[in-house]
Amino acid sequence: MLDFAVAYDLLVVNSFFKKKEDHLVTFRSGSLRTQIDFFLTRADSRRLCKDCKVIRSEYIGSQHRLLVLDMELKCSRWRKRRVGDPRVKWWTLSKENAKFLSERITEEGACRMAEDADAMWKAMADSIRRSAIEVLGTSRRGGHKIEGAWWWNEEVKEKVGEKKEAFAIFMNSGAEGERDVSRARYKAAKKIAKKVVAVAKSLAYDRLYCRLGTKEGEKEVFKLARTRERRTRDLDVIRCIKDENG
Repeated sequence: MLDFAVAYDLLVVNSFFKKKEDHLVTFRSGSLRTQIDFFLTRADSRRLCKDCKVIRSEYIGSQHRLLVLDMELKCSRWRKRRVGDPRVKWWTLSKENAKFLSERITEEGACRMAEDADAMWKAMADSIRRSAIEVLGTSRRGGHKIEGAWWWNEEVKEKVGEKKEAFAIFMNSGAEGERDVSRARYKAAKKIAKKVVAVAKSLAYDRLYCRLGTKEGEKEVFKLARTRERRTRDLDVIRCIKDENG
């Protein structure tokens, strides 16, 4: 256990607190008293541990006592995002669509139809907003982030919707013959949706790799590196294997 704690940078919480012998012994059999249960925690979580002791009045078995760890966890309250007006995707402005946007605003000529300066300013601002919405589009506001939104497209949305509808029909079907037919339709829709998702992910990864090869993709390279480094901190990831010699 100590080798495991050293390998993964863990601390034995039982050794943090000075207790009486009765509050340390977890197994008792006649004259034999020993400590066989331990709590392990990350080194950066030590300040969260407030107390660790054995409760003598609570028995797991005839000779086994209950070990309790008190921790203080500070959780921020989750707040639902307010749904507001969608924003224009100004961050997608490039040389190609900027030229098209300029031509679109010039053709409309809203500023030439106004008489005074205030009306001219308002008409021009409205014209820019309308043209930007048509050329650049708007962002999605409110709600939660869709999982896999970076490869999501209309075809995937359509096929996944069909799969959900088939699953709902399958769950609501009552007769045996009707249930077999609905099950077959659901399996077919599920297979098609799975294939469409795989194709969409493959194309999205190809675009990602092409973007990472450019100068603008350097930030995303560092972002992916930090994400992979954080994933290696999990305890279920094997970082070292020791032989019989240690």
